[in-house]
Amino acid sequence: MIKSLREKIYQAQSLGDVEPIEFMVPYPDIAAIVDGMIIKHGDKLLYSDLSWTRKDVHNRIKQTANWLRDQGVHPKERVFLGPISFPDAEVLAFAVWTLGASLVISDPSMAAEAANKTGAGFSILESPFPDCLAGKPESFDATYIPLLSDEALVYCAEGKNIRLSHYNILVNTNGVEKSLELTAESVLYSELSAQSTAWTVLQVVLPLYTGGTFSKTNPDCWIGKNYTLQFGTPNPKTIQMNEITILPENTAVLSIGNKPIHMTNIEYEKETLKIEGHSIMMGYLDDEKNEEHFQNGWFWQNV
Repeated sequence: MIKSLREKIYQAQSLGDVEPIEFMVPYPDIAAIVDGMIIKHGDKLLYSDLSWTRKDVHNRIKQTANWLRDQGVHPKERVFLGPISFPDAEVLAFAVWTLGASLVISDPSMAAEAANKTGAGFSILESPFPDCLAGKPESFDATYIPLLSDEALVYCAEGKNIRLSHYNILVNTNGVEKSLELTAESVLYSELSAQSTAWTVLQVVLPLYTGGTFSKTNPDCWIGKNYTLQFGTPNPKTIQMNEITILPENTAVLSIGNKPIHMTNIEYEKETLKIEGHSIMMGYLDDEKNEEHFQNGWFWQNV
């Protein structure tokens, strides 16, 4: 029997007997982190260099989601986000997910084409803050709550457009938290631009997910210094223990040092890297590329 493309992708996303979404993450979708973080510790600093508590960030996200709705953005619609600086880009990303929409980001080489290629119905090319917050309520009544399997992000790079689900992003973030041994007491820092899936996982979601603090002042983990990012297919012969390998097809983080993150398995076969696990993307927008790369229960990538 010839397997359908959907079955091939699903097989690659499974890890042994554990199928996608069977590994539990503590949130039903990415936006749920925003509400969860203020239940017990709303007054705890999140972006401490700005003196922003979790409640401050929560309120800005909800206000921004209301602004997006007022702009005519609908749930399940794609919203392109340009390379806006911290913390505005991070708030906008969570606002898009709070609305139930999908975020589109791109490598700089694709910025001019990304919105059109992905069918994004709305684009944010410059920061709307602080004006967009004026008169907006600090609560948001969502009309659609995404499923874990729903699309959360499309990443556009040269020659490929990658779709990631809410589960992809949450389980990849969970794997990074485990590998870096981050806790609610950890201070994390990075200086990533809103132009990669590494930014999405390591700078947008991870600080909220761990329950820690994001600060340049005495961070326990400075991504970019304590750990350097290597983009692309890793070379197992030269990889260093403090290197974080970023492969968007595996959502963002593939491995730290030579060890794959939790719920991810890596094998090498001659000149080919084979990956299976729960961070494997939903697929490319181009099904011909999907047919090429999903084979025999794995995602295949030339080294």
